[in-house]
Amino acid sequence: NTNLYGNAFVHASLGYSKDMSFLLDGLRIGARARFIAPMAHAGLNLENARLTYEADNLKLNTEGYLNVALSGLELEIPEVTPETESLDIKYEYDYTKLLSKPTVGWGYSFDFGFEYVLSVGSFLDGLTVSAAVVDLGKINYDKPAVESYSTSGEYVWNGFNGVGLDTDFEAGVNDMLKDLKNGLLKLEKQNSG
Repeated sequence: NTNLYGNAFVHASLGYSKDMSFLLDGLRIGARARFIAPMAHAGLNLENARLTYEADNLKLNTEGYLNVALSGLELEIPEVTPETESLDIKYEYDYTKLLSKPTVGWGYSFDFGFEYVLSVGSFLDGLTVSAAVVDLGKINYDKPAVESYSTSGEYVWNGFNGVGLDTDFEAGVNDMLKDLKNGLLKLEKQNSG
């Protein structure tokens, strides 16, 4: 599985830490609560990518999902056919929607941690040990702001056939990339808010 994510968000947080030396000398604990307002999100999940070798070819199969959330964004993904020369994803962006509702959801998270400064009368005195658990929480995206696409496809490579001294390798590689794109990049819109 391959996952690629990108997020942009603003957050406000409130933290508190306390010296707990009355329990154990040199111990401090702390916590932080965070409110999150996501501005944009993009995520690509390739859940099933298989490469199989057969006697005379290589076969690549993929299945995956693309989710995009940005207030005011409208994507237009062209249908991929064997005649498609390029996968030009067109988009329109309405800035007025961004100004009226800049966030695409809401979320929260919590952080917890401790710090201990060693003081046992040895050469390790002053050594600081700390640990934390961060970002325990969740982010909810508004359904109208999220556009989802799925993809599944297959590409079969039979090798370079008819290769000679006068072979146009650039054209061969371009044809191979076009076949790869036509076989694998079949994005289908799943829903629109």
